Amino acid sequence: ICDKYFPKVDDFFPKDERVKKENQILKELSKNEISELDFRLYLKSYLSHFDNEHTHISLSELPATGYPFIPFHLDSSWYILNLAKEYDLDLIGKKIIAFNDVKISDYEKKLFEFISAENETSKRRALLNWWYRPALHEFIKGEKMDSIKLTVETGQSFWLKKITAGEASWHRNEQDFGAHPISR
Repeated sequence: ICDKYFPKVDDFFPKDERVKKENQILKELSKNEISELDFRLYLKSYLSHFDNEHTHISLSELPATGYPFIPFHLDSSWYILNLAKEYDLDLIGKKIIAFNDVKISDYEKKLFEFISAENETSKRRALLNWWYRPALHEFIKGEKMDSIKLTVETGQSFWLKKITAGEASWHRNEQDFGAHPISR
């Protein structure tokens, strides 16, 4: 379908790389039965190579679990925007330097392998909704994960346990962030 309908496909995802990725995915798919979510993640990783936000697949019916933090990015750095109250309030605003002991810039590149967007800024914006969702991290690691480890700029590390959506009581609420003067 991509060969037929994507204009100048070889300019974005050269045929030799495309065939290599296709063979890699087909090999993985032939190993055992996989879930629909895993199939969609393999397909998402393939489509991300087109670097086009219109060439993507949605991940329907994601499990209603997550890690109780909300990140945000500024330029190429990631920070903690919010945390569940069971974690130290002073961690909010801290720069994240590692995710599960992997340097944040390296881990971000692993996540970029699933994001269809034209540039790194657009990819980071698309990642905002993925950092706290277990599905992608578990797919990358190849196993279920009950918790993740964040390391911040002070060198402090802490574990965030997976929770069911809606269970977290957050340090900050919507009204704490205020409206931007232009959008008031």
